Amino acid sequence: MKKWLCMLVCCLSVYVQAQVWTLKEKEPAAPGTWWCFRNTVTLDEQPRSLELRLAADTKYWLWVNGELQVSEGGLKRGPNPLDTYCDVITSLPALRAGENTVALLVWYFGKDGFSHRNSSTAGISFSLSCNGKEVEPDAKWRVKKHPAYYVPQGEQPNYRLAESNIGFDAVKDIPFMSPDYDDKKWKKATEITLEKAGWNQLVDRPIPFWKDYGLKPYAKTEMQGDTLLRAYLPYNAQITPYIRLKAPAGKCIRIRTDNYRGGSATNVFAEYRTCEGEQTFECKGWMNGHYVLYELPEGVEVLDVKYRETGYDTSFAGSFSCDDPMLTRLWDKSQRTLYITMREPIWTVPIASVPSGGATW
Repeated sequence: MKKWLCMLVCCLSVYVQAQVWTLKEKEPAAPGTWWCFRNTVTLDEQPRSLELRLAADTKYWLWVNGELQVSEGGLKRGPNPLDTYCDVITSLPALRAGENTVALLVWYFGKDGFSHRNSSTAGISFSLSCNGKEVEPDAKWRVKKHPAYYVPQGEQPNYRLAESNIGFDAVKDIPFMSPDYDDKKWKKATEITLEKAGWNQLVDRPIPFWKDYGLKPYAKTEMQGDTLLRAYLPYNAQITPYIRLKAPAGKCIRIRTDNYRGGSATNVFAEYRTCEGEQTFECKGWMNGHYVLYELPEGVEVLDVKYRETGYDTSFAGSFSCDDPMLTRLWDKSQRTLYITMREPIWTVPIASVPSGGATW
């Protein structure tokens, strides 16, 4: 009995210690804003085992010592009407004995969607244990709104989507994930309880992290006139579009897919403003469709375009073929449709409401 009571007390103490680090501003963060968090963690020895419990509202990217460890972590809020999902990470290859720089980029949705319940708090919850011992960060977290990200003007995504369109101004970019970056002028984040943040209990992520298929060349690309590059995907896929280019500063490139109006209402697009010289941009928010449209202003020289497919970490099972090619194609499209709908919304909304035009035909 004493043993079980002791274990219960330990579990409760871990729950009580879970806190949210957030902004000190009096007003809540605006929808579609991006926030940088930085801290250092010092380890006495090389980690043989670790567990990082990391939650954010809403999506996050995690770097350790300048190396990307998690891409698009976090799930849309909705294990139930009140609580928040928490990622449980057991591998951080860049973490080592000594001082470690930890940097997070958080995309705060800031509004409800069919598969996301908004909280009023943009922030993170970070709890790390190494070799069976809890490890506290060296200081308070520092936080800064990322100056390069903005919500571009134009039609906004339809009411089913919690995501905003993504704008990025390369002239204002900062290398905040680098260990050498100086964050001394950043504000210190404030610590509040899970309940005050509106996050309530943290529920372990029930599905795997996304499968990353890597950057790949498009199946085919073609110019339509002088300003529109059409890049074809091999099938309808959830992708983050990539471009390498040479341009003067201040040129504006818009990126969308053919599914931008896939269900009549608008979905999402990306906007990139150039800096001087050769540069690359990959939109962190996924979109889906059969081809990607890059709207190019005069003075932009495209050097390369690629795409990164991501999706549910599973494999395709079964096959079908017959002497009617139309039926075989129908089976292939049906399989692809099922995979497209297997991201987050499959748990909470009907297939007809999948963001970004989930239908494949």
